Amino acid sequence: MDRIIILDHGRTIAEGTLPELVVSTIGPSRQVTIWVDREIEGGLEGFEIGADPRQLSLQVEDVAKELSRAFTTIREAGYLIKDVDVRGPGLQAVFLHLTMGRMLAGKWIFLTAMGIAQVVVMFLWGWAVFDLDLFGHLPGFAVMTLVTASAASGFGLVLATLCRTRSQLSGISTMVILSMSAIGGSMFPRFLMSDTMQSFGLLTFNAWAIDGYTKVFWRKAVLVELWPQVGVLVVLSLVFMGTARMLARRWETMSATRRRLEDSPLPSSPSDPSRTRYEPSDGRTTSEYPGTRS
Repeated sequence: MDRIIILDHGRTIAEGTLPELVVSTIGPSRQVTIWVDREIEGGLEGFEIGADPRQLSLQVEDVAKELSRAFTTIREAGYLIKDVDVRGPGLQAVFLHLTMGRMLAGKWIFLTAMGIAQVVVMFLWGWAVFDLDLFGHLPGFAVMTLVTASAASGFGLVLATLCRTRSQLSGISTMVILSMSAIGGSMFPRFLMSDTMQSFGLLTFNAWAIDGYTKVFWRKAVLVELWPQVGVLVVLSLVFMGTARMLARRWETMSATRRRLEDSPLPSSPSDPSRTRYEPSDGRTTSEYPGTRS
């Protein structure tokens, strides 16, 4: 079998045959996709629901044992199995596993730079139109802008890795951001809220950012007085990035074909050569199980 060398920016990061690379990075897991006869109502324990509400997916290591249990669970829930697809991770999944951390870091750096640029433009507008004393508070402004953009970028990556599709991301991010803006003081000043709401608002990173900017431009605070806001935003940035990296692990086992399946409203053709027939230890194929076809 041919040996594969994986390079990242000219540096060798892995070498071996495809089975060796899969075992040493992702492990022996397989992605199983099951289509049933109707939409899943209320979810099904142990399964993820795909973009098609009739589509279930799960990760298995022992296909023969775990897939048989999955069939039993689905049948007991009252659903008829229409199709089954079993896929092992490919070379793309291995590469994603090895480079996902660097990819997320690159995204975070880019988004942070974009956030800094946006904040600078907004405050320059305040300086030009509303006579804001921006240049008299440059050190505090620079520090708060850096940590605020960092936290916002990390939070954005959490939302992106949490959602399965762009449409899902659009809906969830809109609701979450509007809620955070409402209780965090972006829409209505927190100092006009009740004490309970002010405390509740501190659960959002934008409340800490607004408090920091308030200290800089209103209370004329020096840098050392910004440590609570800066500290919290730095910690949140690290937490957000760690969470995004953890959530991104599920994408590592999804090849380009797997993504096509997730976005497709219909099962792929049974004649698709990339598919794997499920052959249990008892010698039967999926076509011999009630309600399945191969």
